[in-house]
Amino acid sequence: MRKWFRRFAAACVIIAVLAGAWAWWAIRQTQQVPEFYRLATQRSDESVTAQDRVQAARRMNQNVQRLQDAAQQPGAWHATFSNEEINAWLAEELPKSFPHWLQRGLSEPRVAIEDGRMLAAARLKNRRIDTVVSCQVSVELTEQPNMLAIRLEDLRAGALSIPWGHFLDRISREAAVGDINIQWDMTETGPVALLAIPGEHPEFAIRPVLVESIQLGQGQISLAGRSGESAKNDYRPKTSIHRFVSYQPDPNSRRQALLIPSEKSKSQIR
Repeated sequence: MRKWFRRFAAACVIIAVLAGAWAWWAIRQTQQVPEFYRLATQRSDESVTAQDRVQAARRMNQNVQRLQDAAQQPGAWHATFSNEEINAWLAEELPKSFPHWLQRGLSEPRVAIEDGRMLAAARLKNRRIDTVVSCQVSVELTEQPNMLAIRLEDLRAGALSIPWGHFLDRISREAAVGDINIQWDMTETGPVALLAIPGEHPEFAIRPVLVESIQLGQGQISLAGRSGESAKNDYRPKTSIHRFVSYQPDPNSRRQALLIPSEKSKSQIR
C-alpha cells in the first residue's frame, strides 16, 4: 500500500511539474511577436504620421469608390490596393466600424501581402492574455461565379499554434453581424471560408458584376472582372480555382451566386 501511495504521489508531482513547465512554455510562446508584425508596427510608429495614415486611408476609400463606379459600366474593370492603404484603413475604420472588437481587447491590426498570401495579425490584450494573434490567408476563385475561397492557415497566439475548430462558428457569427454569409469547405489542409459576392442587385445599373481575378502580389492585392451580359455568358476566371471538397453547391448555384438572398440586404463591392 505504501509503495502504491509513493508511486501515486510521485506521479502527481511529475504531472504537476510537467503541467507547470508546459504552462510556462506556452506563456513564453504567446509572448513572441511575428516578424512581419514587428516590422509593420515599428515602421508605423517611426515613419508614419497621423496625417500620412489619414491620407492613405482616404486613398483606400477613393480606390474603392472608383472600383464601384467602374464596375457599374459595361466591360472590364480592375483595382489595386497596397499594404499601406489597407493598414491605414484598418487603423482608421476599426474604432468606427467595429467598436466591439476594441472592447474585447483587439487592436493594432496589420497585414503584409506577399506572393500568393496575406499575413494578418492584431494585438489581443485583456485581463487574461496579452499576445499577438496571427494567421495566413490566401484567396482563390471557385467553380461557382463570384464565390471566393479564403483559405485560413497557421493560426497562432504569438508562436503558439491554435486549432481553427474553436473559431469557425465565431467567425461566421461576426460576419453575419455585417450581413455577410460565410460557408465552410473543410479540406485536408484546413478550413476554407466560402464568401459569395453579390453580382446582381436592383440598385446595380449594370448586371451582373463578376470577379474574374484576385491576386496577392508583393505588397498589394489586385482585383479584376467584368460587368454586363457578356460577362455572365462568358465567365472565365483568370486565376487559380479552388475545387470544393466538403461543400456541396446547390443545383442552381450558378444563378444563386449572382443573386443576393434578400432585397433588403445592402451590398457593394468592397
